[in-house]
Amino acid sequence: MKICPKCKKEYDDSWKVCIKCNIELQQTKGSISPLIADELRELKKAHSYLAEKIRTLEEKIGAGLGETVPIAKAAPIPTEGAREIKQTAATESQEQSMESRIGRVWFNRIGMLAIIFGVAYFLKYAFDNNWIGELGRVVLGLLAGVGMIAGGEYAYSKKYKIFAEGLIAGGASILYLSIYAAFNFYHLISAGPAFIFMAIVTLYSVIFAIRYDSPRVISFSIIGGFLTPFLLSSSNVDPYLFMGYLVLLDIGILGISYFKKWGYCNVLALLLTYISYAMWYGGDYKSQYFIGTEIFLTVVFILFSMVAILYNFAHKQLATRNDVGIILINGILYFLANFGLFSQEKISTDILGFLAIGLAVIYMVFSYSAYFRTDKKDRDLILSYLSLTLLFATIAIPIELKSHWVTIALMIESTILVWLGFNIEYKELRKVGLIIAGCALFKLILIDFEYGHFAGMLIFNNRFLSYFVLAACALISASLYRKNNNIIAEGEKPLATSLAIVSAITLLIGFTNEIESYFNHLYKVASAPGSQISLQRTTIWHIKHFSISAMWALYSFILVGIGITRKFRAIRIMALAVFIITIVKVFVFDTFEIAQIWRIMSFIGLGVVLVITSFLYQKHKDRIIGFVQKD
Repeated sequence: MKICPKCKKEYDDSWKVCIKCNIELQQTKGSISPLIADELRELKKAHSYLAEKIRTLEEKIGAGLGETVPIAKAAPIPTEGAREIKQTAATESQEQSMESRIGRVWFNRIGMLAIIFGVAYFLKYAFDNNWIGELGRVVLGLLAGVGMIAGGEYAYSKKYKIFAEGLIAGGASILYLSIYAAFNFYHLISAGPAFIFMAIVTLYSVIFAIRYDSPRVISFSIIGGFLTPFLLSSSNVDPYLFMGYLVLLDIGILGISYFKKWGYCNVLALLLTYISYAMWYGGDYKSQYFIGTEIFLTVVFILFSMVAILYNFAHKQLATRNDVGIILINGILYFLANFGLFSQEKISTDILGFLAIGLAVIYMVFSYSAYFRTDKKDRDLILSYLSLTLLFATIAIPIELKSHWVTIALMIESTILVWLGFNIEYKELRKVGLIIAGCALFKLILIDFEYGHFAGMLIFNNRFLSYFVLAACALISASLYRKNNNIIAEGEKPLATSLAIVSAITLLIGFTNEIESYFNHLYKVASAPGSQISLQRTTIWHIKHFSISAMWALYSFILVGIGITRKFRAIRIMALAVFIITIVKVFVFDTFEIAQIWRIMSFIGLGVVLVITSFLYQKHKDRIIGFVQKD
């Protein structure tokens, strides 16, 4: 802003002379000229670029020293030009970081792996060509391993952490190979001393990892610890000592992981425990070891189940990906291991079903505790337990139940999940419930359908019960979605209508199937020689079609009443659709295909129902219009 020193008239910065006084304008106090503003913008660009370069240099220095270096904060970027400079600098930093990682880490790891392979091939080549005596070969391997470990200690003292870790891991691997060769190839030592020596190597690696806070070395130590019994295995290994060793190893790893906050070690230990068990089970398991094996599997299951309880319940920490992985893998692998064990021993599947039910109950208790102890905040933990509850409950249903009862149990489970999903506000849980409902409907239609087959009693049979339960559960779920319409996402809003329609169609098919199968049964009985049924077969056929028309009309009338009283438009629309189908059937099919008396009853009955329905619509038209506007 500029001002005339004589008349004090104000002008914007584009003016130079006062048009009234013809005097040069002066800059007002506190304003900035365009030239100075441009210079400031250029300075800010340069500052942002330099700050980013300093950040990159600090990251490089910190990575080289293995220390944390304070990083300067860049100033806010006010212009597009400065933003482009920052993006270019960030891209350069990422590329340099990748280059640095390949050079510092991957070349180190690959190089050590190449050395280990080279030593292994050397031992084999020396063995094949008798260059050096057996003792000399082992001694050379031991010296090489100890030398690399000493070099690793020295490298770490000079702050070359990644290089030191590679030397330690490589040296320990060569020691493993040398001890293994002394035991298995050359028979210089027995299994006992070899196990002790390997345990010492593993223990040293663990101490190094803890002392220098090295997750990479502890991972190597865990793998070495699980490999040891297999490197020294023979046909006379005591299975109870083997399982006891795995349990003690797991306890040690869980303890180290707890104090050092290395959660991934728990996942690694769990996976390697079951891999080790599977390798032993596939080769050395015998029926006499059943009880001990079951105890071992249960102890491992309890140990790793305590991890989440200790971290998330006792210390009230939110679950991490490692915690979720432990929970899911532990439960699934425990059940699969027992499944294999029970199958091997030819134990009744009922026992496996009880195990699935027991696990479902356990995880339901865990999920309930997690829900209240974490004040509903630990979503991942709660969903992990609920997922396992759902999984084992679903597994138990087909094991313990048969035929239509499986469909009924699945549908009840789906409704519970939908209700629970609304109660604890978890959309994913509702989705799972709907998926299970779809599976139940699929089974009912393609497996349990049995159209026209008489079930032994009209209505009161397992087949119609499955139709009725599915329809009732679908209607309950529809009501839940409709009740919570204001809190669900847009994608879920049509589900109330869809579920209501599924419910109405399912029950209609169930009633129709019952009528069809009953009269088909009467038709067959009447056709049999010596039948005591006095009705003719044509009469039975006419009564069947009249009964279907009457049932459809009455069913539509009931749906209209429910739709009006419950203010559910989808049900009313469904009722109108069934009415239309009934009208077409009566006027097109019944007019020409059934006897006169039944035709008269069809038309009169349909007419009465339609007139009453029309009266209901007339009486409640204002309410219905209000419902439609709300819907």
